[in-house]
Amino acid sequence: MSRELRKNFVLGLAVVAMIGFGTLTAKADPIVAGHLLSDGPINTKGTGFGTLLEVLVLHNQNGQVTTESGGIAWDGSGDVAVDEGNAGDVTTQGNVHSQTYSIQFLIDNGFTGNNLSVVYNVNETGEDPDTFLNDVRLRIYDEDGNFLFETDICGTSDVTLPCPGTFTTFDQGQGSDGYLFILDPAAAAAVAGYFANCPTCRVGLFADISGVDDGQENFYLHANETPSEVPEPTSMLLLGSGLVGLAAGVRRKFKK
Repeated sequence: MSRELRKNFVLGLAVVAMIGFGTLTAKADPIVAGHLLSDGPINTKGTGFGTLLEVLVLHNQNGQVTTESGGIAWDGSGDVAVDEGNAGDVTTQGNVHSQTYSIQFLIDNGFTGNNLSVVYNVNETGEDPDTFLNDVRLRIYDEDGNFLFETDICGTSDVTLPCPGTFTTFDQGQGSDGYLFILDPAAAAAVAGYFANCPTCRVGLFADISGVDDGQENFYLHANETPSEVPEPTSMLLLGSGLVGLAAGVRRKFKK
């Protein structure tokens, strides 16, 4: 077994343990594993918001501040804004708005646990096109609205675009080109477990941005052409998936 395979094997075991132990104890806090990694610019020309899966739209509603933060969550009956910074930054109405997606819907549209990625579309139109992305996190909720999982603080696989770090508008307009964020191996392993065993779970997102002016920053889900590496062996991933399914049942029973 190669060094890299051994590392991934241990990582897979760790993720399995985190998912199994954390959810089976029915804690209110979500499991935190892995990161979304900045992976450089991505060309989405010709896609547009008619086919893009917009997941989070942040718009600064207070001209006296230069930050936007918040998330989109599922409360058991519908999508809700989670304003963890400036109240009202999360856009939930209009043609371009924040929304969660069921894992089954994503599967039906070509997504898997390890090709799921996020595109950050910077949409500043003022004199300063730069934004500072403090954090972006993928989140998963069960059908009852329990917050099950989130990635840890964003990281980078492209040293020229660190996260946290500066991301500038280079193709202004909603639905235009943006910056790709991929799942690291730990996050991909965990997300793949939910994809395998919780089709009714829903995927949301949280982000925190500073240095904004008048724009409306958009995040949308993207099926990456180069899937993220998932720790081997496959049996470890399947075991982790089984624990996720079992844990979901225990959580529902605990809630009742």
